[in-house]
Amino acid sequence: MQAKAIIAFTYGGTTALRLSKYRPRQPILAVTSREIIERRLTLLWGVCPISKPEPSSLDEVFEVAREVALETRLAKKGDLVIVTAGLPLSLPGSTNLVKIHSV
Repeated sequence: MQAKAIIAFTYGGTTALRLSKYRPRQPILAVTSREIIERRLTLLWGVCPISKPEPSSLDEVFEVAREVALETRLAKKGDLVIVTAGLPLSLPGSTNLVKIHSV
């Protein structure tokens, strides 16, 4: 299995920081609703910060992940991406979900 990208939903940036530390081959798309975090994420290796409104449900997380993958042209329909998020949403330090998702 070869995922095209890692899509990390992050409130405070820690998820993207920890992923970046391992320098994966796939680009890390860090989705955040906070402008200050978006600016900080530009300094991390392999991380492309993306500003999107905070998803309100788990289904919306996967819908936004699909949109981001297609908008950035890192994946096309049918490709696999890795999605990370925290439940409950918008709670710093709560990343507890990793899913291989088909675009």
